[in-house]
Amino acid sequence: MMRQALRQNKNRVQTGQVATIPAPVGGWNAISPLAKMAPGDAVILDNWIPKPGYVEIRGGSRDYMTGAGHAVESLLVWRGASTGIDELYAAAFHGIYKITNFGDAWPSAAFAITNDRIQTVNFSNDAGEFLVCVNGTDTPFRYEGTTWANLTITGSSGPITLTSSDLISVATHKSRLYFVEKESLRIWFLDTNSISGAAQLLDCGPIFKLGGTLNAIAAWSTTYGINQDDYFVAFTDQGEVAVFQGDNPADANYWAQVGLFQIGLPLGSRSLVKFGGDLLALTTNGVISLNQAVNLDRSKQNTVAVTQKIQNAFQMASQSYFDNFGWDAILYEPGSLAIYNIPVTELATSYQYVQNLQTGAWCRFTNLNGFCWATANQLVFFGGSDGVYQWNVGVTDSGNDLTCSALGAFNYFGAPVQKSFTMVRPTFNATADVIPAVAVNVDFNVTAPTSIPTVISTRDPDLSIRSTFGSAIGLGFAGAVYVQVTLSVEPGLQSELGIGNGDVLGDGAGNIIVTDSGEPVGADIQYISADVVYEKGGVL
Repeated sequence: MMRQALRQNKNRVQTGQVATIPAPVGGWNAISPLAKMAPGDAVILDNWIPKPGYVEIRGGSRDYMTGAGHAVESLLVWRGASTGIDELYAAAFHGIYKITNFGDAWPSAAFAITNDRIQTVNFSNDAGEFLVCVNGTDTPFRYEGTTWANLTITGSSGPITLTSSDLISVATHKSRLYFVEKESLRIWFLDTNSISGAAQLLDCGPIFKLGGTLNAIAAWSTTYGINQDDYFVAFTDQGEVAVFQGDNPADANYWAQVGLFQIGLPLGSRSLVKFGGDLLALTTNGVISLNQAVNLDRSKQNTVAVTQKIQNAFQMASQSYFDNFGWDAILYEPGSLAIYNIPVTELATSYQYVQNLQTGAWCRFTNLNGFCWATANQLVFFGGSDGVYQWNVGVTDSGNDLTCSALGAFNYFGAPVQKSFTMVRPTFNATADVIPAVAVNVDFNVTAPTSIPTVISTRDPDLSIRSTFGSAIGLGFAGAVYVQVTLSVEPGLQSELGIGNGDVLGDGAGNIIVTDSGEPVGADIQYISADVVYEKGGVL
């Protein structure tokens, strides 16, 4: 049968209907069928952060300290408990460089290295507070708040002699430092409270059934079996996880293997992130919570993965970019966000899959091409192509326009009959007038509208509701609202939000340009809902 035309309306009686669609606070959904997606979810949610009740634009980024001339592949953070201040360092082009104040010139190297891909741990003892570093190429080294220096670590067991420059991963567990020897299943551990000296061998070769090499080690605080304890876990590149209990691998009375299970293959050398007492692992099965995975067969783990709602997107990324350097993750506690770095093109292009830790909702960040991430003094930094960049500041990305795109779930508006969509009115709570590009995409088309930059030339000190109808022509059975906002800054005006310092800046004529909102995320445009005008036609 052919489609039935929209009915005639000779007397010009109003036949249009209006439906209000909430903003996609349920976040990015990359697993549900387009025809059965929950109304509060999004097919696309780029550079919008889902919050309870609305979605808001993410913060911008800026060149914090650039001019390195080479890519930054590691960010190192010494956390001074006695001073309460974090110190940030970058590894690039065979050197370690101190990152000081915004806009400072790129410094001379503080320490020479050969391999810029470094694993670290902060460790304190009676001698001080140390950042212990290994990279599998150089002699292990440390920083104690003043100077960088090599560490002397030796070790032997029968015919096996440790070459300390082969140590490639490091972790602390119950007052001991543990190290992974690269391309092996061997772990070396020091005496209690020591950062150097003679190391003893924990040979995991007989433990793992699938062979391979060790990928990472970590402490894990959980209830495993029936006992609550701090466990020690070792991961292989084959996805096997061994669990140990105790505090001294040299004494069988105080050390035992208590478990062995399997997860997906780990993604890169920075595949673990601590989340409270739990450990999250970046794997080919998604981001897996060890607390969840330990009781499930590997084939079932993706059903409880942290990334379950974006599982298709995450698995496609892991398959496409598995071998790329740059898989990374951080927790940004002030913003209640988990940020997972996806290295699309090694040392060139990255996306970030981002989860709101309060609601569990997801979004994606684009145009933040970070290769490594870190938090220092409650600020977020990433290493990029020419130095160190700061995220969550300003309304642009290093002066480039920030485009935020949201395509909500498709909706039949009560019945699967043909409809003529004519207008959309998005509602924002914002500190500046917003010029969005709007469209009603029909019948599962995901094409983006053409955006017009919103040029920030003035800024109100308070949020206010802003809502205007725009034309959005579409003919189809199901429709989805596409809202895109592109932020630009009027040339010559201040583009950075002074987050945390209370600055109010003007243009010299009494107009307020930017003001510190005090919010943990430097965004000032909240998308709340959209009113859709349409007229119903007939069925097939």
